[in-house]
Amino acid sequence: MKALQEHAEPGRFPRARSRYRTDESFYVWERDFPINLQNRKGGNQSIFRLEFELNEEEIVEFKETIKSNLNGTLPIEIKMSRENRPSIRVSKSGKGAANFNSKSPKIAGFVAQKISFNYIPAVRTDKEALSVIEAL
Repeated sequence: MKALQEHAEPGRFPRARSRYRTDESFYVWERDFPINLQNRKGGNQSIFRLEFELNEEEIVEFKETIKSNLNGTLPIEIKMSRENRPSIRVSKSGKGAANFNSKSPKIAGFVAQKISFNYIPAVRTDKEALSVIEAL
Protein backbone atom coordinates (compact mmCIF):
# COMPACT_ATOMS: atom_id res chain seq x y z
CA MET A 1 0.00 0.00 0.00
CA LYS A 2 2.88 2.40 0.61
CA ALA A 3 4.03 1.85 -2.96
CA LEU A 4 0.52 2.65 -4.22
CA GLN A 5 0.31 5.75 -2.03
CA GLU A 6 3.65 7.02 -3.27
CA HIS A 7 2.68 6.31 -6.87
CA ALA A 8 -0.55 8.24 -6.33
CA GLU A 9 1.07 11.29 -4.76
CA PRO A 10 4.65 11.62 -5.99
CA GLY A 11 5.07 15.14 -4.62
CA ARG A 12 3.89 14.24 -1.12
CA PHE A 13 6.46 11.53 -0.43
CA PRO A 14 10.25 11.77 -0.73
CA ARG A 15 11.39 10.48 -4.10
CA ALA A 16 14.70 9.20 -2.77
CA ARG A 17 14.39 5.48 -3.31
CA SER A 18 17.30 4.80 -0.96
CA ARG A 19 14.99 5.30 2.00
CA TYR A 20 13.16 2.10 1.03
CA ARG A 21 16.25 0.19 2.08
CA THR A 22 16.01 1.54 5.62
CA ASP A 23 12.24 1.53 6.09
CA GLU A 24 11.54 -1.91 7.57
CA SER A 25 7.80 -1.56 7.03
CA PHE A 26 8.43 -1.29 3.29
CA TYR A 27 9.48 -4.10 0.99
CA VAL A 28 13.19 -4.93 1.33
CA TRP A 29 14.37 -7.12 -1.55
CA GLU A 30 17.26 -8.75 0.35
CA ARG A 31 14.91 -9.74 3.18
CA ASP A 32 11.66 -10.40 1.32
CA PHE A 33 12.72 -12.03 -1.97
CA PRO A 34 13.31 -15.81 -1.62
CA ILE A 35 16.98 -16.34 -0.73
CA ASN A 36 17.33 -19.40 -2.96
CA LEU A 37 16.26 -17.32 -5.99
CA GLN A 38 18.33 -14.19 -5.35
CA ASN A 39 21.34 -15.30 -7.40
CA ARG A 40 19.49 -16.55 -10.47
CA LYS A 41 19.90 -14.72 -13.77
CA GLY A 42 17.00 -12.52 -14.90
CA GLY A 43 13.63 -12.17 -13.22
CA ASN A 44 14.99 -11.09 -9.86
CA GLN A 45 11.93 -9.16 -8.84
CA SER A 46 8.85 -9.77 -6.78
CA ILE A 47 5.57 -9.37 -8.61
CA PHE A 48 2.40 -8.67 -6.68
CA ARG A 49 -0.83 -8.98 -8.62
CA LEU A 50 -3.82 -7.46 -6.91
CA GLU A 51 -7.34 -7.71 -8.26
CA PHE A 52 -9.99 -5.48 -6.80
CA GLU A 53 -13.67 -6.11 -7.39
CA LEU A 54 -15.67 -2.91 -7.30
CA ASN A 55 -19.34 -2.73 -6.43
CA GLU A 56 -21.82 -0.70 -8.51
CA GLU A 57 -21.33 2.46 -6.44
CA GLU A 58 -17.53 2.20 -6.71
CA ILE A 59 -17.75 1.63 -10.49
CA VAL A 60 -19.72 4.89 -10.85
CA GLU A 61 -17.27 6.71 -8.57
CA PHE A 62 -14.34 5.28 -10.54
CA LYS A 63 -15.82 6.56 -13.82
CA GLU A 64 -16.41 10.03 -12.33
CA THR A 65 -12.96 10.24 -10.74
CA ILE A 66 -10.77 8.54 -13.34
CA LYS A 67 -12.86 9.32 -16.44
CA SER A 68 -12.63 5.73 -17.67
CA ASN A 69 -15.09 2.86 -17.81
CA LEU A 70 -14.47 -0.24 -15.77
CA ASN A 71 -16.29 -3.56 -15.82
CA GLY A 72 -15.98 -3.96 -12.06
CA THR A 73 -12.57 -5.63 -11.89
CA LEU A 74 -9.44 -3.56 -11.35
CA PRO A 75 -6.18 -5.52 -11.72
CA ILE A 76 -3.02 -3.82 -10.48
CA GLU A 77 0.51 -5.19 -10.77
CA ILE A 78 3.33 -4.04 -8.50
CA LYS A 79 6.88 -5.14 -9.30
CA MET A 80 9.64 -4.67 -6.76
CA SER A 81 13.17 -4.84 -8.14
CA ARG A 82 16.46 -5.64 -6.43
CA GLU A 83 16.93 -1.86 -6.08
CA ASN A 84 13.61 -1.66 -4.16
CA ARG A 85 12.06 0.50 -6.87
CA PRO A 86 8.37 -0.20 -7.32
CA SER A 87 6.90 -0.36 -10.79
CA ILE A 88 3.12 -0.04 -10.79
CA ARG A 89 0.76 -0.58 -13.67
CA VAL A 90 -2.88 -1.35 -14.23
CA SER A 91 -2.76 -4.76 -15.84
CA LYS A 92 -5.83 -4.45 -18.05
CA SER A 93 -5.59 -6.04 -21.46
CA GLY A 94 -7.25 -5.16 -24.72
CA LYS A 95 -8.62 -1.81 -25.85
CA GLY A 96 -7.85 1.06 -23.53
CA ALA A 97 -5.04 -0.68 -21.62
CA ALA A 98 -2.55 2.12 -22.42
CA ASN A 99 -5.12 4.67 -21.28
CA PHE A 100 -5.40 2.95 -17.89
CA ASN A 101 -1.63 2.89 -17.46
CA SER A 102 -1.33 6.59 -18.26
CA LYS A 103 -3.81 7.18 -15.43
CA SER A 104 -2.12 4.78 -13.02
CA PRO A 105 -1.23 7.47 -10.43
CA LYS A 106 -4.91 8.54 -10.24
CA ILE A 107 -6.03 4.92 -10.10
CA ALA A 108 -3.50 4.16 -7.35
CA GLY A 109 -4.89 7.13 -5.43
CA PHE A 110 -8.43 5.83 -5.88
CA VAL A 111 -7.44 2.42 -4.47
CA ALA A 112 -5.30 3.85 -1.66
CA GLN A 113 -8.19 6.09 -0.60
CA LYS A 114 -10.58 3.12 -0.39
CA ILE A 115 -8.38 0.63 1.46
CA SER A 116 -6.50 0.89 4.69
CA PHE A 117 -4.12 -1.88 5.74
CA ASN A 118 -2.94 -2.52 9.27
CA TYR A 119 0.15 -4.69 9.29
CA ILE A 120 0.31 -6.84 12.37
CA PRO A 121 3.22 -9.29 12.42
CA ALA A 122 2.46 -12.89 13.42
CA VAL A 123 5.33 -12.91 15.93
CA ARG A 124 5.92 -9.79 17.97
CA THR A 125 7.43 -8.64 21.22
CA ASP A 126 5.45 -6.95 23.97
CA LYS A 127 6.78 -3.56 22.74
CA GLU A 128 5.55 -4.24 19.22
CA ALA A 129 2.13 -5.35 20.53
CA LEU A 130 1.81 -2.15 22.55
CA SER A 131 2.80 0.00 19.57
CA VAL A 132 0.07 -1.69 17.49
CA ILE A 133 -2.50 -0.97 20.20
CA GLU A 134 -1.31 2.64 20.53
CA ALA A 135 -1.52 3.13 16.77
CA LEU A 136 -5.13 1.93 16.76
